[in-house]
Amino acid sequence: MRRAILFSVILLAVSASAALALGQADWASGTLSARAVEPVDPDPYAPTGDPAVALRKAALAARKGLWETLAALRFDAEFGVGDLLARDQSLAGRVRGLLQNSPIQGGEVQTGTGRAQEATARTVLAGTLLDVLMPPSLVQFQSGVPPRRTLAPTQTLLAPDLVPLQEGAAPAPGLLQAPTAPAAHAGYSGLVVDARHLAVVPALLPVLFDPSGTGLYGAFLVPRASALANRLAVYAATAEDEAVRQRCGARPLLVRASGLAGPSGVDLVLPAADAEQARALFRSTEVLSRCAVAILWNAPQPETPSPDAAAPR
Repeated sequence: MRRAILFSVILLAVSASAALALGQADWASGTLSARAVEPVDPDPYAPTGDPAVALRKAALAARKGLWETLAALRFDAEFGVGDLLARDQSLAGRVRGLLQNSPIQGGEVQTGTGRAQEATARTVLAGTLLDVLMPPSLVQFQSGVPPRRTLAPTQTLLAPDLVPLQEGAAPAPGLLQAPTAPAAHAGYSGLVVDARHLAVVPALLPVLFDPSGTGLYGAFLVPRASALANRLAVYAATAEDEAVRQRCGARPLLVRASGLAGPSGVDLVLPAADAEQARALFRSTEVLSRCAVAILWNAPQPETPSPDAAAPR
């Protein structure tokens, strides 16, 4: 099953003749990785003539690529992770320390120009890393106070089977029906939001809104411990993705987003009827404790350069 990949290629020149790092984010598994290849100089007396030295340089480049990959993520609709790191040097230092200790997998590879050392650094968007990125002083989890947003008309899209209401006389009072109270969550095990028709941008803290601009789901409902362990939502290509099944269970409520709640592409709007069902679903503490929400999106296709692409020109 194709995983959701955010970054196609990130190139980082770490010195005049150093390796180039290729970074990517897998939003389904919550894994960040960066790969670097450092050529081994045929001259054993050259600085990178020793394979061990070349591997260390590749590892440094990979970890730097991991930092840049993390910094390029969206934090929420207002900020990128890089924005937070730039404005808080203490936070940046702690995050950098975590990434500098990230696991490295490496070994020798052959390129069109000869021998090289390859290193891949990985980290997970969960646990300690999110604990550092989302301190209680920055994010108010489980406040119970939904955010409110004024939605522009162009930010909510009509579903294909609906047409705009035409101006005309109001219906007779006898024909009006009072709205019914939302039913219980009817045994649904989670929520899957199909947003593949929208230009979605994944984020650590997305918010789902109803058409009135009132928040349905987000950090304001979720326990902090659950968000650190799971992230607020899984992003995947299809509802059949294993990550979606694991997160949302065997009987999720499947809805189609009606639009984006802002220009960032992070937050989504649900149609009125689906919003009421979702609101009922989120009365379940068990659903909230699992962060049982998945967002279906069309990820950009990553490039897969050959090892030769990382060789210095």
